[in-house]
Amino acid sequence: MRNRVKLLGAACILPAILLQHGPASATDRVRKHPALAAHSNTPFSWSGPYVGANIGNAWQNDNLIETQIGNPGYSHPQSAQSSSILGGLFAGYNFEESQFVFGVEGDIQAIGLQQTTQYSNSAIAKFGSKTTVQGSIRGRLGFAFDQMLIYATGGPAFAQIDNTYSYASSQDISSFRIGYTVGGGIEAALSDHWLGRLEYRYTDYGTIVDLPTIPWSGYPESRHETDNTVMHGISYKF
Repeated sequence: MRNRVKLLGAACILPAILLQHGPASATDRVRKHPALAAHSNTPFSWSGPYVGANIGNAWQNDNLIETQIGNPGYSHPQSAQSSSILGGLFAGYNFEESQFVFGVEGDIQAIGLQQTTQYSNSAIAKFGSKTTVQGSIRGRLGFAFDQMLIYATGGPAFAQIDNTYSYASSQDISSFRIGYTVGGGIEAALSDHWLGRLEYRYTDYGTIVDLPTIPWSGYPESRHETDNTVMHGISYKF
């Protein structure tokens, strides 16, 4: 009888011991590790400032139309192409509302677009162009799938472009050009702070009319440069 009482007492005490000292539940483990809870329950936020760097390729079309003063019937169109690697820096700020992301971004690029082409109506005369720096200030609008963002972008663009004309000697006409750029891309969160992107943009710097004295005077040269760029970038979000 005494043994039965001991066994009954042990059976009553054992569940209490297990409840007090047994394995912690999943909820208890998450409470002890709040970082785990935040990681598992909080979606990635695109809001905030960021800075980054990019590298890519650019392809430029230089469309020239030569006219003659006093001869409205004269028009000689010609085009030339060039390509170059480019690299630069960018910075911006994003706002996120639900899954919509909007913001503003600026960039500056070092580039080496350069070409020299012979006039098709001359055996000696040549025209050329050189672009050494370009940049933009753009708006961005995208849709986020948690850690992935698909976006469109556009805004004013600028570049330093030097147009050249040569015959026996040469003449450079330099101008600071302002146009527009539009494009889009895809961006992914590589971690809580590091982002990677792939972006395409089309840029139009408008038309400028040069009045060179080389290779000949009295022939205005209308120049219209456009760029296509593909860039890979990485940035740090604060």
